[in-house]
Amino acid sequence: MCFSATVSFAASALLVPVGFYCINKTYKADKQYLALAAIPFLFGVQQAFEGGLWLAIEDSAESRKHNLALGFLFFADFLWPFLVPIASAVIEKNKRKRQVFLFFSFIGGLFGLSLFLPLLIQPDWLSVQIIKGSILYQLVQIYDAIIPRPGVRIIYVIIVSVPFLASTVHNIRILGIFLLISIIFSALLFSYAFVSVWCFFAALISLYIVFIINNCDSALKGFRSIDGIA
Repeated sequence: MCFSATVSFAASALLVPVGFYCINKTYKADKQYLALAAIPFLFGVQQAFEGGLWLAIEDSAESRKHNLALGFLFFADFLWPFLVPIASAVIEKNKRKRQVFLFFSFIGGLFGLSLFLPLLIQPDWLSVQIIKGSILYQLVQIYDAIIPRPGVRIIYVIIVSVPFLASTVHNIRILGIFLLISIIFSALLFSYAFVSVWCFFAALISLYIVFIINNCDSALKGFRSIDGIA
């Protein structure tokens, strides 16, 4: 599979207006879904950063390449582990699970900052290159001396997937399953450029949020609680 600036910009051109649609609909109908509704738009912005990064790599524009890579990683490293648990928490009706998801967001925010902030302080900790038709983000992490990279990735996966998978809203659980499948698929087939490839597939999967938003009432009526509503 080959990725390119064209693919990234095409994904962005699709996701940004879809995201605006979701945000507008939930703002009028059910503001609890706003954080979830913003995800396609934000993925669209992230894909635009990577589209620009492809062009910067081709032009050997080092300063622009570094800034665009930081823009992409702001979403990948910080925003998703912070926002995804919040998106699940604010629509969760089970009080205990809602508190757990908010805790995940707090931990995700701290974890994300620990991944992203060092790249701002130490610019030489980040470099990018094209490997097998995908962008490889080569990073130095503060955890390198104590946690193997697969361990860091597992922590990240738990933070971004468990709040969706454990949701008591049926359609959110389905979204979580799609997300987990994309993670496994990307890790098995594109481990050499996991961050870039997984974010692309996750961006496409976020289109399912349109279905969720269009069926907000059904989703709430179909709410299933294992532990009961507190």
